[in-house]
Amino acid sequence: NYWVSYFDHVEAIIFIAAVSSYDQKMEEDPDCNRLQDSLKLFEKTLQEELLNKVAIILFLNKSDLFEKKVLYSSIVDHFSDFVGDQKDVKHSKRFFRRKFENVKKDKK
Repeated sequence: NYWVSYFDHVEAIIFIAAVSSYDQKMEEDPDCNRLQDSLKLFEKTLQEELLNKVAIILFLNKSDLFEKKVLYSSIVDHFSDFVGDQKDVKHSKRFFRRKFENVKKDKK
């Protein structure tokens, strides 16, 4: 990734992902889910060797929109591994937080 060279003296990166985008497609790629794309980018960021000593701070934002959306838009339609009552907002938020927490740094 060409952008990595700009992070020579960076101590932390703030990574922001909109949790409310779980049911949205990318404008530039209508076959790609926005939140799944964020997960992939987060994983690539964590695996980037030049960023091994950089703290990564994750913010899952737009939770206000998420809380409304889970009442009518199915999570399991977009994330087949979701189990439980999606209308339990805490449970649903925890599911997505864990999706990001489970992304591991690749210690090459």
